[in-house]
Amino acid sequence: MPAALCLLGSVRTLGLECTGATTLRRIARPIGAAVFAFVNVPEQWSADRVEGVRTLVRAMVRGADLELRALEVDNRSPNSAWKGVPQAKGLRRCWEVAGAPGAFEYIVRVRTDVYHGFAMPDRLPEGPASVAYVGFLGAPGCSPLRKGALWVDDRFAVLRGRQAQRVFLRDFAESLEELPL
Repeated sequence: MPAALCLLGSVRTLGLECTGATTLRRIARPIGAAVFAFVNVPEQWSADRVEGVRTLVRAMVRGADLELRALEVDNRSPNSAWKGVPQAKGLRRCWEVAGAPGAFEYIVRVRTDVYHGFAMPDRLPEGPASVAYVGFLGAPGCSPLRKGALWVDDRFAVLRGRQAQRVFLRDFAESLEELPL
């Protein structure tokens, strides 16, 4: 069962042992996931600092004995005032590179700055042909100001099948970018 891990987000704490390296050891290695990394750094970072992030990611993936299939470090995209838009760009890149070709039964989405206090089992959940296992961070509706939730948990998701992958990585990302600021 081929699996991919999409590592997305701002580089912030990626270099700490408890985030980047632990994520690869606990989440990607048990399932033998191919790694796709799309990380953001501040626009003002020098070319040397950007290259340092590339070197860091390569070393972490190699240290976890995994294959790095894609690595992009973006310092050209301005941060949006609307929370979620930078994450949406990473989700879309994950879809374009890992999801759209349809090579992976599972895509696991993780952030660059989250500690995972658990390890993935070496067998991923069985079930319907297309299903997403995600938490929820949005603001559901008792507030008259909020008609619905604007986001799901962007920290961790297990996406089985092309439909779930497309909806979470592409359609959800597009809907975030279409919202007025």
